[in-house]
Amino acid sequence: MVKFVVIGDHQAGKTSVIRRFCEDVYTTHYKPTLGVDFHRKTIHVSGVDYHIELWDMVGKDKIGGIAKVYYRKALGVLLVCDAERPMFSNLMKWKEDMDDHYSLPNGNPIPVVLLVNKIDNAPHYDRR
Repeated sequence: MVKFVVIGDHQAGKTSVIRRFCEDVYTTHYKPTLGVDFHRKTIHVSGVDYHIELWDMVGKDKIGGIAKVYYRKALGVLLVCDAERPMFSNLMKWKEDMDDHYSLPNGNPIPVVLLVNKIDNAPHYDRR
């Protein structure tokens, strides 16, 4: 099993991204995540099954110190931002928080991937 934690500002589209990947479902009607939720998907690569868990986290300001429990055994983090309101200063705060408080079992920083969501709604998006 490979565990990833999905973090980002409130309404960045974390749940939408996860459900699209895990269930191939898209809807515009979501209820806010309360605390944490997780989803699983098995993918097949070169004849090997990989069992993936994606932990959907509410914004850090609402979850506090208990977050460390949810990050345990995570091998990576997806940091999701909304292209309409990227809040780059918040992205740096999320990354700094990860580096300051969480690491892989070998002491190295947890790899973080930036995922920009809702690009099709962004004012600068050219639909041509």
